[in-house]
Amino acid sequence: MADLEDKLSSVLGQTGGFDNEKAQAFKREVSNMFDERLKKYRRLTWICLIVFALVTVGAIEVMVFASSTKILIVCAVIILGVGQLEVLMKLWYWIMNCKLKVLKEVKNLELQIAELQAERTEGPQSQGKT
Repeated sequence: MADLEDKLSSVLGQTGGFDNEKAQAFKREVSNMFDERLKKYRRLTWICLIVFALVTVGAIEVMVFASSTKILIVCAVIILGVGQLEVLMKLWYWIMNCKLKVLKEVKNLELQIAELQAERTEGPQSQGKT
């Protein structure tokens, strides 16, 4: 994120005026970066959910053919535990999804604010020249 902040500072043009081309390129870069992160989180979530589903199916299969009560109880506990892990995984994904979307919008807002400030500072100068 520090690299992202450095790029944002360079786009905002602390030494010169606002560079619109750099800003548009930065917007695309930020959007792509957050989209790639979200894809990674989505893949990880799906992999975990598939593994959890396979473990649940395996535990149910063992439960069906179990010969003792102890095995039935262990399988039931495994099924309940995996169910809780599935819920936690879905919540984690939802939180990360919201977090990344908010961060993406914050970066876009920072650029929009910089654009407005640049237009505001350029406005009186251009009016004085005409």
